[in-house]
Parts: sequence; structure tokens; C-alpha cells
Amino acid sequence: MTVLLALSALVSPAHALPKTPLVAAPIPADAPPWAHHVLTVKFCDDLGARASGDGGVIFAVPSDTAALDALIEAWELDFEQLLRSPEAAIDRVTARAEALTGQPQPDLRAMMRVRTPVDDPELLVAIGEALQALPAVEWAHIQVEGVAPPGDIAPTTPDYTASQTYIDPDPGVDAAYAHSLGLTGASVRLSDIEYGWVDSHEDLVDRSLNLESGQTVPSWVADNGWDEHGTAVLGETCAVDNAYGITGMITGATCATYPEYSDEEGARRATAITNAAADSVPGDVILLEMQANGNTGYGPAELDAAVFVATQTAVASGIVVVAAAGNGAQDLDDSYYSTYYLPWGDSGAIIVGAGSANTSHTPLSFTTYGSRVDVQGWGQSVFTLGYGYYAAHGNDPDQYYTHVFGGTSSASPIVASAAVLLQDYALTQTGSPLTPAGLRDLLVDTGVPQGSGVTIGPLPDLAAAIAALDDDGDGDLDQTYGGLDCDDADSAVNSAATEVWYDGLDADCDGLSDYDADLDGHDSDAWGGDDCDDADPAVNPSSAEVWYDGLDADCDSLSDYDADLDGHDSDTWGGDDCDDTAATTHPGATEVWYDGLDADCDRGSDYDADADGHDSEAWGGDDCDDADGAISPSAPEIWYDGVDADCAGDDDFDADADGYTRDDDCDDADAAAFPGAPDDWYDGVDADCAGDDDFDADLDGFDEDEDCDDADPAVNPEAVDVWYDGVDADCDGASDYDADADGHDSDAWSGDDCDDADPAIHPGAEEVWYDGVDADCAGDDDFDADADGYAQADDCDDDDPAVHPDASEVDGDGLDNDCDGVTDVPDGPDEKDTGRCSSAPGGGWWIAAMVGLGLRRRGANKGRNGADSSDT
Repeated sequence: MTVLLALSALVSPAHALPKTPLVAAPIPADAPPWAHHVLTVKFCDDLGARASGDGGVIFAVPSDTAALDALIEAWELDFEQLLRSPEAAIDRVTARAEALTGQPQPDLRAMMRVRTPVDDPELLVAIGEALQALPAVEWAHIQVEGVAPPGDIAPTTPDYTASQTYIDPDPGVDAAYAHSLGLTGASVRLSDIEYGWVDSHEDLVDRSLNLESGQTVPSWVADNGWDEHGTAVLGETCAVDNAYGITGMITGATCATYPEYSDEEGARRATAITNAAADSVPGDVILLEMQANGNTGYGPAELDAAVFVATQTAVASGIVVVAAAGNGAQDLDDSYYSTYYLPWGDSGAIIVGAGSANTSHTPLSFTTYGSRVDVQGWGQSVFTLGYGYYAAHGNDPDQYYTHVFGGTSSASPIVASAAVLLQDYALTQTGSPLTPAGLRDLLVDTGVPQGSGVTIGPLPDLAAAIAALDDDGDGDLDQTYGGLDCDDADSAVNSAATEVWYDGLDADCDGLSDYDADLDGHDSDAWGGDDCDDADPAVNPSSAEVWYDGLDADCDSLSDYDADLDGHDSDTWGGDDCDDTAATTHPGATEVWYDGLDADCDRGSDYDADADGHDSEAWGGDDCDDADGAISPSAPEIWYDGVDADCAGDDDFDADADGYTRDDDCDDADAAAFPGAPDDWYDGVDADCAGDDDFDADLDGFDEDEDCDDADPAVNPEAVDVWYDGVDADCDGASDYDADADGHDSDAWSGDDCDDADPAIHPGAEEVWYDGVDADCAGDDDFDADADGYAQADDCDDDDPAVHPDASEVDGDGLDNDCDGVTDVPDGPDEKDTGRCSSAPGGGWWIAAMVGLGLRRRGANKGRNGADSSDT
């Protein structure tokens, strides 16, 4: 699964190569059968891109990778790390480059080889363009893998000149002069990167060639004769001084070999460069004996973007890289290269063209050229090891020699050897190497100019170069080329000289101002600077002021005892500023109350704005109004002025503090008197401020001396008495159960008055018979005066209880005892019952009597009950 970081916020680093159109140059005719096109890509540095190991790509931050995933799936792409270098080696080179340049370096691990199912150049271009269109991809590049080394260009007519004249003065590079100074390259390591070498050659066998560990040169290298190429290169540079054969230009150097192709890793140019750089130290030299296919022929290996980046990083780490320009007669200034190579900028490598082996130093016809080619070397007639063109003793490759080694292949080792000797000189003289850029400039500036023709640069002149490094002979090398001498025309000026201050000369070449004697970065104010004490590095405008030490450390000319710069010195040091850390605190400052600061330094409390000696209660004090000096717990209270002067928190209109203002409090001097207070009656005090009579507790308008119950407002002399409630409401002292005031309580309330509404009715009253009223409350019938049980209507004599209808007639007493209308006639059947017949004797009378008696009874009942007897 491919994971991609969102790129909207990323900015490509300055060293990022621009995206350029892709081309797939044809495979050269002299390439081996296995040569093929290779697509490489580099992802942007900030993404942390790595091959996943299963053909995909992983990134540091997850994001949408739909486009990349789709390309991988659609074209069966397989990504693998381009560099096989150990992690530690990559880190070492990158860290050293960043330390030396102060700049971030390319992420070398972000370069990857993209394998495809078929080697179709057009398809590779299409895939490469698609990948390069992704925001995550910095560049894509197509290169031919299996390019022949920039090999021997045999002349049509060999010129067997004297051996190794390229070591001599012009037309040689005058390595002999360097040798005369005892320089052999002993301080420097040379790493040769190409296909292979015959390390058993008699002029090489006695020294270690330090073949890169863990890598095996494929057998087909020897089959193609490419190992002879490496042997010839080592002959020019590292061949042993053994009194036979030839002698290399740098016999004392440490020589190392790194195959650009191995059985273990396959094509590995960028890996070999990175590993060689990791194994080197600043000042060492890497020689790239390889080329890359260009527009119509071969150019320098750095036409391959991966090689360019690896080279750029190696140079940034302090390593000098010397590279063959290639034997393709390519014009690197052609518009073709402006689309993808020149925009990349300068890798920092020294690119070497092939020039003639004579004093004309003219470019040879096959050499690649242009403004990017820095210097030239002999591209013909180089006497060295291998090939057997000059001698093939016993037909033994270990005893092969040639006198016609040529091309940019022969030119580059001459320049690489010159670089090694110059670094050896610099290290011997000063202990420090020249920078890669300084060394390149030195070779160009002091070289023998080229002859007419295309641009390939001058031929190095070691005698002139060594002289230019120390023109004044003071032992310091010219700063122009990475040395320390800032004025190589004045022997009094060098890194060991004693600086004479203020004379305008940088005598010790430290690059610092001559008017800054204390080296604090500030010129003396006596010489137009701003340093008020140029003898003390601790005193300058950039220094932090150390207050109260008496020194103006920052040269601001202000008092050293006024740390807050408010114009008042600290009171600790004789001033009047009570807080010298705050510019807003000093005498004369505006006091900001309640911030805890004594801003005006008057020593008063910051919480007592009215200066009455009491802090504001809002800030933990007891002053209820900190804006008025007359208000505080110490002030006398003036009642009823609306001001709580003593901050007691009470109502200014409630002097007795009983909770009632004088508008409601009838006595605001007595806390016991207020509305709602319990009133003690009959003490003459209106405690509840009700405004009523203190002797009329029930407020019924009658004082207790005439109110028989002063707790009940319904009881008073003018009250209407409610009878039978047990209360003497009108205070008349009479019984509440004798409504008619006849002296007898109602028999309904345990009395004996049968009618308590009529004072004429009560026990003892005179009975008036037959008026329907029981006046004496005797409980008898008012129509039965003789109480014989018969009312007047039936009783013929209601005054005599012995006379009534049920009485026995007493004959002879002159009374109608039984009220039958017959006086003294005894009762008998013939008198009272005449039989059934109406004609019986006495019948008509009886009927009449009964009618009369009935009428009389009805009349009596009607009078007693006020109703007709028919209603009962």
C-alpha cells in the first residue's frame, strides 16, 4: 500500500532539481547485449519516501495516493531503492555535507529505480512523464544501463611518443614539480569508480587497491575488455614506483576502487559514489570513469539525475569529484541540454574534457564540450598500463602496456592526480584541505589556456597552481582557493599574523572587522561604530545589560541603575524608583489603583485610593467607599444623609438598626420599636408602630377598663351580642344564654326558659290560659287549665280536673262530671246507646252532640296550633 504526504504546504528545498522533459536516448551501438533503459525517480525531500520492499512506496505521512497507486497497478511498476549504500554511509555523507555547507542536502534515499515489465523507450517516457506529473515526485529520468566506459580512442596512426610525458611541464601538467616538493598524495585518498580493473598487473599487485567490500566485479567486464580500462586509469594514478614499467602520478595516495556494476547489486553508480564519499574525508578525491548517453552521443555521467544528486551531495561533504566529460562530442550548451541538464545547476564536480598531447592544447574531435567542462587532460598518447598496444610481454595481461590510451578516460586521471597532489600540498602546509570549489577554481585560474576550438578549459599546471596558493610565501594558502590567506600579495597578512587594530587591515585574515578589537561584532564608536568599550567583548549594543554593576553593557548611554528605563534610578542604589523592573512605576507616574503596584512610589497602600487609612473592601479591606476619604470604619456616622459613613453596612435611615427606616419606624432611636415588633400592651409604648391605643389590645376602640375582653375586638360595649356563643360580646355582664333578659337561661342551653325570645315567658311568669303560650314554662297544655288531660274544647269544665269526658258521673252533685250534657244522670246503656236505628230514642241528640263536640275540638286545635285540625 502506497502512502503519500499532502503537499499543499511543502516548499521544495533550494537544491531540488527542476522537472524537465523526459527522453530515452538510443542504446549505443557499442553497448553490450544486456544494455537497457532504466527509469529512475526522486521523490521530494520532505516526504521521507522509501521503497516498501514489495514494489510499492511508503511515505512519512499517510494521505491520498490514488494517482500513484493507479500507475503502479496499471503498469505493474516495481519501485526499489536506487542506492544500495549502508544507511550509516548515507547518513555520514549527508551530515558532513550539511555541516560544511550549512544547507540541507538531498534525501538520497528518495531516489528509486522503477522496474517495468518491458524495455520500451516510448513506454518508459510516458510512465516517467506521468510519475513526474505527481506533486510528490521531484524528477524522473531515463538512462541507458550498460554504457561502455569512455574508453581507449586509438589514433588511426599511433604516435609512439616517450613514456609519460604528461607528468612533465607543458605540455604536461608538471606533476614533476610537485614530486620535487616531496608531494606524492600521501595525505589523500583517491576512489576510482568504473567497471573493473586487472588488480594483478605487475605495476599494481604490490599495493592495495581497496576494492569495495561486499561487491564482486562481473565476469563479463573482463569479457568485454573493460577491466583494461580501469587498469590504464590506475596506471596513470596509482602504479607503483618499482624500477620497471611505469610510475603513477600519486604513488603515495591511498587508492580505492568501487565497481559501478556488481554481481550483488547490478548497476550502482549513485550507490558507488555515495559509498566512496562515506569512506572518504574532506579533501579526498573521487574519480568518475564513466559516461552517460546524451542527445546524440556520450556526455558526463551526471547527465543521469541520480548520479548528479549523489555527486552534488559528495561535493557538499567536502569531497572533490573529478568526472570524465564523455567521448560523445556533445555540446552541453546546446538547447537540448537546457531542457533537462543545465537547469539542474552545478553539481560541483570538475568535468574534464580531452585535449591534445601537445602545447596547443586543442580539443580533440570526440570530446564532449561546453561551458560546463572545466579543464582538460591529455586525451591521446597516454602511456600507461593495460591493453598491450605497446608491449604484451609473454602475452600476459599482467604485463600489458599501452602508449596510446586516450579519450576523456585518459584525461580525467591526469586531472584527478593533479587534484590529489594539490590537496596533499594544502594538507602538508596547513593541515586543512582546499574546498572542492576552491580547488576547481585554482585549476582553472592557473592552468595553461586551451587552444582554439570548442570549450574544454585549460590544462592544469601544478607548478603555477602551487605558486598561486602562496604568492607571498608566508606559508598561508590563498583564501580564494580555500586557504586562509586573505591577501596573498602581502606576507605580513596571514592567519598567523598579529592583528594591528584600527589600521584598516585584516592582518590575521580572520575575516572580522579591524575596528572591532574585542571581537564582539561591533566596531568601536571611536571609528564610526557603536561599541562604547571596544576592549571589553561583554560591552556592545547586542549585549544584555547587567544592571547595577556600573557598566553600560549595551552602550545605550543610559543610567546603569535605571533598569526599567523610566528615568528614575532604583531606590536600592540611591534613586527614588521603588520598582526598577517596571517602567510604569516611579515618582510622578499615574497611580493605577488596585493593581497591587505602588505606581507613584508614595509608599501608600494601592488598595486605599481615598487615602483614609482603610483599604477598599473590594480588595480585602474594610472601606466601603474608597473614593471618599470621609467614609471609612473610623468615620462618625451621620444618620439620614444617605451615606454609610462608618461602613457598618447598615441603613443610614435606620438609626436603631432594627431593619426599619424612620419612614416606617415610629421610634428610630429604639431598636425594640418597629413595624412588626412584639407589642407589650398596657405599657404605654407603641412597640409595633401600628399607631393604635396601647390600652386597646384588640383594637376595637375600647380600652381595657371598659372592654370586658380586650383580646377580642368582637367583644366591647358596643358590640352586638351573639347569643348562646358563651361570649358576653356587649360587655353588659348578663348571661349569654338569656336572650330575652328575663333572668332565665334558655332551656336549650341548660336553662329553664322555654322561650328565650320572649321575656314574658319563663318559669314564674303568670300563665294566661288558652292563648297558646306556655308562659310559665310548666310544659302543660295551655288549653287544659285543670290539667285533667282534656282541652277546653272537650272539657265542659276546664277549671275542675274532676270534670272531663272520661270522668264518672256523680249523681246528685249538680255537675255534669262526664261532660255528656246531662247533669247527675248516671251513665246507662239506654242513655247512651239507642241502637242502630236513627229513630231510636236519643239518637238525634247524640249525633248533634258529637257534631258540636267535633266542631269545638277543631276550633280548639286551630287556636292552639294556628292551623286547621285537618292539617294534623
